[in-house]
Amino acid sequence: MILKGEDIYRELTSPKDANDPLVITPMLDLEGIKNSGSASVDMRLGCWFLTFRQSRIGVFDVYDKHADIPSEAKLTKSHYVPFGVEFIKAS
Repeated sequence: MILKGEDIYRELTSPKDANDPLVITPMLDLEGIKNSGSASVDMRLGCWFLTFRQSRIGVFDVYDKHADIPSEAKLTKSHYVPFGVEFIKAS
């Protein structure tokens, strides 16, 4: 979904829908966004990312209670990415 600056302003200042709130932290300059006409806000997901490790496991069913599924620690690798640094996971 692409929102105009006015729509972003309205979504951030209107009462929140508990099922689908638009929340941006830290808070933006709302008047600047409203008047800019922008159709986007640059955002960052966070500093910690998980990537899958290479594995010989082709498929596993997470809903199968009897399946022998390796732990998250064996399946994934955690990466800390400082602010201002790009993170691109090469295969």
